[in-house]
Amino acid sequence: MAEPYEGTYPRRNSIQRNSEQNSDQGSDHSSAEGDGDGRNNEEEKKRKDASSQAKVSLMRKKRERITRMRKHQKRVDTSTGVLAVLGIVLAFIELENNYSNVGKERNESSPTGTGLRVLVSLSTLALMTSIVLHYLLNFHIARERQTNSEEVGNHFLFSPFLKWMCVELIICSVHCPPGIDHELTFTQLRGSLVLSLDGMLTSLMLLRVYIVFRLVRVYSRWANDHADECCQIFGCHSNTLFVLKSLFKERPFMTLGVSMCLSITIFGMATRTFERPYNDENGRKMDFDYVWNAMWMIVITMTTVGYGDFYPQTHMGRFVVVIACFCGVFLVSMMVVTLTESSEFSKSERRAYEILSRLKAKDESKHYAERVVKESVLLWTFKRHKAKKDKLQLKYMQMINVLKRFKEKQEEWQTYEAPTEEMLRQLTEKIDVDLEELKSLIASLIEIEQRLKKVEDFQEKSLEATNLAIMHLNDLKRQLNGEQ
Repeated sequence: MAEPYEGTYPRRNSIQRNSEQNSDQGSDHSSAEGDGDGRNNEEEKKRKDASSQAKVSLMRKKRERITRMRKHQKRVDTSTGVLAVLGIVLAFIELENNYSNVGKERNESSPTGTGLRVLVSLSTLALMTSIVLHYLLNFHIARERQTNSEEVGNHFLFSPFLKWMCVELIICSVHCPPGIDHELTFTQLRGSLVLSLDGMLTSLMLLRVYIVFRLVRVYSRWANDHADECCQIFGCHSNTLFVLKSLFKERPFMTLGVSMCLSITIFGMATRTFERPYNDENGRKMDFDYVWNAMWMIVITMTTVGYGDFYPQTHMGRFVVVIACFCGVFLVSMMVVTLTESSEFSKSERRAYEILSRLKAKDESKHYAERVVKESVLLWTFKRHKAKKDKLQLKYMQMINVLKRFKEKQEEWQTYEAPTEEMLRQLTEKIDVDLEELKSLIASLIEIEQRLKKVEDFQEKSLEATNLAIMHLNDLKRQLNGEQ
């Protein structure tokens, strides 16, 4: 019976050795695979880190390019605004020289006027060049910001900027070149209008004022790089309209004042240009040689007052005044809204006003309560001394009136509830006080618990000392009993 068992054990041991070898090989293979996977993960992580760093550096370079182009665009827009205003001023100075009849015929150019027209033409050419640069920079900035080229286009000629650039070039190219002194005669209403081509083109040059709003956007903090990033996050654009709305919110009175003065100047100069050369058949001519009369007419028109001392007599003058009227209605309505908002209480002011009104109503109710008591005592005194019937009736009426006033003030004070914000504030203060009390109670409980723990430790030590003393006493007793 022992032989089968002796043959079985070696076979089993060999099987175990083979299985152990196979398991060792499998573990080596799995560890090799694990090392390979770890290296792959590390390589993939490195690739991801490298790609993220490349993206960050690319975004940084793109932001730097946008910043450089915006700075260049700021310089270009500044020169555009200066050239536009300079061209308008020179054109109106030349128009005054052209309209004058001192030493020449009216509406004929003098050497000074010709020189001024040359300057206006040169400023117009420089203005058009700066407008082209402005839109080219806008195109490149938009290309840098967008992720695909479908919205802006791959080339400037196929982008939406080209259309607006052409519109601006047409508007800003209007001026009177040197050597053109034509007159246009119109018969309208009850007179004749002899208008020079120089005057018409100079009036149209006032349309260049829109560039001033662009200049406001350039130097406003509502259109810098940080504002652009914030607007892109919330899905809007920091354009000129956004800047004007922000200025109306931040500085409403200054913005309205500047807008009103600019409108009065523009519409006044345009109206004067069309109304001054008009000749009425009946000899009734408005004195528009004095420029402040035209501005006075625009002021009373924009404010919808209309005294009637000055009014337009030509079709173009009436057209300009109608536009001024609509612009004035808008500005006056904005001023009313601004005054209404500025007169409203803030949260803290409203809370103070509500509390003071409530205290005032309470004091008045106390005053009338005192008067009720006083009138009651007087009435009782009159009844006791048997005063005359007329005096008693008069005292009754006074008593009733005072009582009514007392009830009214009492109802006013009782119905005068605190505002929701005040109630929430009081509730918050009460909760804070309760929390502080709770914290102090918890701190005292922790201190009591620590003292109790110290007492328990002291009791345990005294119990151990007592037990030791008892043991020593028992030993002494045993020793004493043994010696006896």
